[in-house]
Amino acid sequence: MAIYDMTIREFTEALRAKTPTPGGGGAAAITGALGAALVMMATEFTLDNEKYADEEFVAKSVRAYMSPIYMNLLGMAEQDKQAYEKVAAALKMPKGTEEEKAARAEALSNASYISAKVCFNTMDLCHGGLQEISKAAGHTNPNLDSDLVVAYNLFVAGFNSALHLMKQNIPSITNEKAVDLFNEKIEVFVEKHAEIVAEIKEKLEIQ
Repeated sequence: MAIYDMTIREFTEALRAKTPTPGGGGAAAITGALGAALVMMATEFTLDNEKYADEEFVAKSVRAYMSPIYMNLLGMAEQDKQAYEKVAAALKMPKGTEEEKAARAEALSNASYISAKVCFNTMDLCHGGLQEISKAAGHTNPNLDSDLVVAYNLFVAGFNSALHLMKQNIPSITNEKAVDLFNEKIEVFVEKHAEIVAEIKEKLEIQ
């Protein structure tokens, strides 16, 4: 069963089980999806309310951008599961001879590249979610500001978790160009992440 088709109970039971997947990557993606859902809820409580009619354009825009972020984060949870299953399979390959070691290293490199890419996509989506929170701040029903703060924390957790896992995958990748590209992306996104976090903290008065 795909992760996005599981109930909360089924997912958490699978998460706590002694199996390679689902694991941290899936948890990071689901954490981000929860953040996206909360932001969408904040927009729903703003739209079709005469009291917040002036905020309709922004609320609709945030909801429109957040919807694919939400869906894609659910998809990342399943993609992470599939990617790590390949990593786990590569780790179980024999390494008794030089040929076996080479084949194992190549398989692990390819699997780790895919896994790192999924982690990067999760980071990217969580960053996009934070951008939408910044846009929404001050333009949605203020009774839902606390939900935006929770969503902010969920996106930050998803971003940082995916970043950590991406870094864990990189050393197994033998393609130097791919490694350099991933490291460049990390540097850029960490800087952007710090900027959007500071922006949201100021707008939502987060300590």
